[in-house]
Amino acid sequence: MDNCDNTKDENQNRGEERMSDRALRWALFFVILIISAITVPFIFLQSTFKIYGAFLFWLLFAVIAIISVGFITNSWRD
Repeated sequence: MDNCDNTKDENQNRGEERMSDRALRWALFFVILIISAITVPFIFLQSTFKIYGAFLFWLLFAVIAIISVGFITNSWRD
């Protein structure tokens, strides 16, 4: 019986380690995404005289953010 309990504890600890590593990667991804939301339009697209360059970036930014939030919330369980 004790072996079974230890195995469950070990599996749970491995799952928590994987989850924290996974959460760290997602957090890093979102930090990069937020930094790109500031730097790309105001630094890299500054020389673009047409506004459609910024709108295209914001469209792609929104799609990437929505899809990534979908991936994150897909694994949530009650």
